[in-house]
Amino acid sequence: MFEPVLEVFSATLKDCPPAQQWLLGALSHHAGQHLSICLSIELSTKLIAPVDVSRLIASTVIATDIPAMFSVAIQKDIDLPRLLGAQTPRMPSPSADAYVRVIKLNTFVSHCLGARYSTDGPDLAEAQDAYFPNSFADLESGTGLSYVTQWTTPKNILWVASYAELSQAVEAVPNNMGSTANDSLGLAHVNRGDDRPILIGIKYPVAHPVEAFKPTVYLADWSAQKIYYLSAADDPSWIGWGCTRSCTGRTKELHERVHNGLPGLTDEFVGGVLGPIDDVGDLDYQSLIQEGLRRLEIATKGYPGGAR
Repeated sequence: MFEPVLEVFSATLKDCPPAQQWLLGALSHHAGQHLSICLSIELSTKLIAPVDVSRLIASTVIATDIPAMFSVAIQKDIDLPRLLGAQTPRMPSPSADAYVRVIKLNTFVSHCLGARYSTDGPDLAEAQDAYFPNSFADLESGTGLSYVTQWTTPKNILWVASYAELSQAVEAVPNNMGSTANDSLGLAHVNRGDDRPILIGIKYPVAHPVEAFKPTVYLADWSAQKIYYLSAADDPSWIGWGCTRSCTGRTKELHERVHNGLPGLTDEFVGGVLGPIDDVGDLDYQSLIQEGLRRLEIATKGYPGGAR
C-alpha cells in the first residue's frame, strides 16, 4: 500500500541514513502515514528540498508521535525562515478573482480589536454588530477595515482561499455557511456547545499586490489533534495553489495559498459573517490516506493527459 512512499524516500533521501528507519516508524500509525505521504508528494514535485527533509528527519526523535516531533524539529530548525516560505516562489494575485481569509470572529477581535473588546460572549456579540453587521453573502456592502493596523499571525503566515470558489460553495447552503467553510477548507474548528465559534470572511481587493505562494508541509501544524492538510501536485487549472482535504471528505475541498503578514488593511478590504459552525466529527484517517495516495500517484505519474 505504501510502496510509492518508500520509492520516493529511497530515490530522494538516499543520502540520509536515518530516513528509512524514520519512515518505518512513521508508517506504523495513521498520523505518521499522513505526514509521510505529504512529504512524498512535495519531494516528488520539488516543492520542498531533500536536504531540508533530511536535516529535519535527522533531528527528529523517534517516538510514538512522530508528526508532533517533526513539528518541533521545524520550529527549532536553523533555517526556519526559509522553511516558512522565505524563498518559495511567489504567485501573482488572480486577475479576475480575490483572496479571502476565513478566521474565527474571536480571533479577529483579540488580534485587531483587543483594546476595545474582550472575547466574552456579550462583548463578542457587540463587536460583531458594530464591525460585521453584514453576512458573507452581502459582504460587498460591508464596512472597510482600514482600522486594522497589523494583519499577521504568530508565524507571520496567513492562509487565504479563492473568494469566487468559497462564495460558490457557501451560497449553495445559505443557512449553514460557517460549517461549510470550516469543512471545505479543512479548518476543523471545534464546536464546544455554548462556545460555538463564529467564522467571518475577510475579502481582499481584486488583484491585490500581496505575494502569495503555495503552502508546504512545513506550514501545517503537525502537533494538532486533528490536521487535514494534504499536499497536492499542481492542478492544471490551479497552478501555485494548495488544496487541503475537507474535514468530512464529503464536502468539496477548496484551493488555498499563504502569504506573509501585511502592515495593515485599507477600506478596500471588507468582511462579512459566515456564521457558527457544527462539529466536523472524528478524523477519518482511512479516507484521508486513500486520497493522499491518489494524489501521490498523480504527483509521480502525472494527471491524465500528461500535466503535472
